[in-house]
Amino acid sequence: MKKIYLLMMLLSTMLLSITTGCTNSGKKTAEENANGVVVKISVVTWDRVNLYAWLDDGRRPLGNWPGESLEKGEDGMYEYHFAPEIKRVNVVVNNFTEEGGSQTQDVTGLTGTVTLHVDESGHCTVEKME
Repeated sequence: MKKIYLLMMLLSTMLLSITTGCTNSGKKTAEENANGVVVKISVVTWDRVNLYAWLDDGRRPLGNWPGESLEKGEDGMYEYHFAPEIKRVNVVVNNFTEEGGSQTQDVTGLTGTVTLHVDESGHCTVEKME
């Protein structure tokens, strides 16, 4: 049973990388965040960062596109803590305004605490934290 679980975790990690166009790196853990998903965002050149999110059941916890505008923290990162009941979320990071903007690919199946590293073209890597 343990081997099947590990195989499923490996396949889901590979699927995340394939379906989102993002690369998973860093430590991975099967434990979910008791406080809900935490998304930290490192952006190279964007001055504005929005986070759009949806759940597997179709709900949008941050509202309609382009989502919620985030403020840069003292550490230079953007951060959003989802409600404790949200244990899995899908997101798009964007810098859209009325004039348009750029966005990442869909980043799906996020659990626990993750850091999204977004470059100037909108390509991202996903780093799973413990």
